[in-house]
Amino acid sequence: MVHYDEQVDLLTQEIADGEKALAGTREQIARVKLRPINMQTELQQLTRYLQNAQTNLEIANQTALDGFGTEYEGAALEDQRRAEARIAQLKKDIPAMEKRHAEQTENDALELTRLTKEEETLARALDEKRHRVNDLHQEKHEKHNAEGEKRYRSLAARYQVLKANELKKRQSALDAKLALDTLIHTAHEQLEPYPEWLRKIQQEHGVVKEDGVTSIVRAAVALLTCLITYSENLESAPALRGGQSLIEVLALTDQDLLAHQWDDGGTYSLKQRRALLLSFLESNSSQDSPV
Repeated sequence: MVHYDEQVDLLTQEIADGEKALAGTREQIARVKLRPINMQTELQQLTRYLQNAQTNLEIANQTALDGFGTEYEGAALEDQRRAEARIAQLKKDIPAMEKRHAEQTENDALELTRLTKEEETLARALDEKRHRVNDLHQEKHEKHNAEGEKRYRSLAARYQVLKANELKKRQSALDAKLALDTLIHTAHEQLEPYPEWLRKIQQEHGVVKEDGVTSIVRAAVALLTCLITYSENLESAPALRGGQSLIEVLALTDQDLLAHQWDDGGTYSLKQRRALLLSFLESNSSQDSPV
């Protein structure tokens, strides 16, 4: 898993760097594409300057003509010279600018071709890296899932073996209990005429017949033990057929069910009741049981 994560981290950083480089290239492309508009604006501005200079020259010519021989003639002639010089300069500047623009347009075309290829290369590399990241995530998921399936199959197989063993042991225990109960019954029957020996086998070997009360008490002890550990799970138990809750069927009180929420840990009352029942079983097993 670490191997995949390291590769993903490295590729993620490379993708971030690639996206930054791609953004920079696209900014350059945008500037190159905008340059002809700027050059056209500059040329149009010079052309307007030329038109204004020509208009100024016409005005100066007319003023000089109208002011010939007057005090205004000198100023008009000076305006003529300035306008002519301005026109001459602009007629040089405009072709020079057009030449620069033509050269710039040619260079821009080459630059745009280079940048476009660079953009395609960067975009393609980014796509490949993104696909690789997705592939790594998929590989990681598949490997993780395969490991989960492997563990599942191993655990399921072990569970089946242990379950089968547990069933065999349970059956053996049931068989042993049946044999023991049969022996106890037989002992009581055969030693009934001999009370002294019946008491001896009861006291020394615990060969005592359990009555119904003892069985109920043992079951109650088992229930209390389960409540001490698992009572909170009853709150989320599904309803039984007919809509009755498991709590109702078991006839458990709120005190039994909510014991785990008490400040003292919630088990004192349950443990106390269990101790009383265990004491009953102890005393019952140590006394002679009526035959």
